Amino acid sequence: MLCIEDKQKFQRLLSDVAWFKTLPLYIELEAKKNNKPIVISHASMADVWDLKDDEKKQDIIEDCALWNIKEPKVDVPIFNIFGHTFHRCRYGLLLC
Repeated sequence: MLCIEDKQKFQRLLSDVAWFKTLPLYIELEAKKNNKPIVISHASMADVWDLKDDEKKQDIIEDCALWNIKEPKVDVPIFNIFGHTFHRCRYGLLLC
C-alpha cells in the first residue's frame, strides 16, 4: 500500500482510525417515530436491539451495527435509520 510506504500518510491513516474509534456505534434520539425510539446506525441493528444492554453480546451489536446487510424484520422495537443497503441472498450467507 502506498500509505505504508509514506510515513506521513501512514500516520494520517492511524490518526483517522483513532478518530473513528471515538465515534459512537449508534445514536439513540430522544424523539420517537410510531411510538418507537429512533436509532441511527451505519447498518441495520433493529433485529438485535434487545441485546444492547447485555455486556456479553456487545460483539453481536457491533457486528450488526457496522456490517449487517440483512433486511430488518417488520416487527422491531426501534425505528432504525441506517445507511447500509440490505441484500437478499438466496444462499443465506448474510451477517446477523
